[in-house]
Amino acid sequence: MNKIIAFVMLLSVCVFLVVLYIVSVILHKIPVHLAIIVGSIFAVTDISFALFFLFYGKTNLSQTQLPPITPDAPASMHYTDKLVAIDDEGITLKKYYHPFCNSKRVKYSDIKTIKALPGGCARLWGSGDFQTWFGLDWGRMKRKMTFIIEIKNSWFRSGFTCKDSDTVYKILKAKNLL
Repeated sequence: MNKIIAFVMLLSVCVFLVVLYIVSVILHKIPVHLAIIVGSIFAVTDISFALFFLFYGKTNLSQTQLPPITPDAPASMHYTDKLVAIDDEGITLKKYYHPFCNSKRVKYSDIKTIKALPGGCARLWGSGDFQTWFGLDWGRMKRKMTFIIEIKNSWFRSGFTCKDSDTVYKILKAKNLL
């Protein structure tokens, strides 16, 4: 599976560079030097991620089942790891803001709902759709669940993963956020 992901990423670099060439050289819509700079940055970044997936990524794309809902997690239960901290007042997403890894605090009163999706995702940091933003997690692809926080009165969403997804799932379910 890692070879397929790496191949798709490398193919996307080639397609992007061809489109950038057509727009800059043939259509004269973008200056050539700007196209070279943007294309080079995109190519180096994408090729780096493709090599990472090829040699180090261990993706498990099988759909896992969400844990059964049991009332054994009290609403006041706390959880913390190097990615997220959950307490009585809200959720702290660690290493959230780029580039200084500052944390983001989301109060329970600001949360509309939280979705728990089985499996990890390939977004290591930032956004892929400019709506859902993730904090830094180098092991996100190996995680059991991905959580998406929908914030009240905001178009943006915050995504996170954690080390012990079952415990976090039970805590959020006990707080009626899922």
